[in-house]
Amino acid sequence: MIQLFKSISLIILGINIFFIIGCAHKQSLYAQWGKQLSYTDTVRTIEDVSLMLGTPPYKCDNIEPTPKIGIFCTDPEVPKIEKVFPNGAAWRAGMQAGEIILSIGGIKVNTCKEALNALQSSLQFDEKIIIQTNKNIYSLMPKRPKEAKQCYWDISAGTVGQTSGSAYINRYGGAAGHSGSQYVRFFRASCRFYDGVSMGCQANWQE
Repeated sequence: MIQLFKSISLIILGINIFFIIGCAHKQSLYAQWGKQLSYTDTVRTIEDVSLMLGTPPYKCDNIEPTPKIGIFCTDPEVPKIEKVFPNGAAWRAGMQAGEIILSIGGIKVNTCKEALNALQSSLQFDEKIIIQTNKNIYSLMPKRPKEAKQCYWDISAGTVGQTSGSAYINRYGGAAGHSGSQYVRFFRASCRFYDGVSMGCQANWQE
């Protein structure tokens, strides 16, 4: 009987360890949303973002669009294209992720920052610009969208109170004890849409 008890205890302990490890590696819902919104190679509409977050935007403002070719580049050393936005000018011209930009509008570039500066100084709506990469020479023309909007989502999940090293969630705004603290859980996102298609999103959250 004693041996059986030890075996059962080890099994239960093993289950607990597995559960703790599994939870430690599981990404929170807010982090999942933030990661999905950061993807630049996914076509999203306002309805798509609203469906993912489970709520419509609380407001959408008309904005003045700025010309973009639709590439993503962050390497501080090499102007390497990491992603290409679907339906953007670069995508329509056939540019591919992995290509290295050599010049923009005749201006040689050595870093992503130089590439961004060259685009900002020479890119215009409905005007061609020549971009040379290590693979090809492209002629691009960013089109002015008929509609440009910035939409905002704000999701509140109530107050979290912390006291004596533990935490509880009060969805009705209740406070923690006098010796504890409290903060509000939230997820906020804003996305820019040209002709109904997302051109990029930003998100921040607290949980």
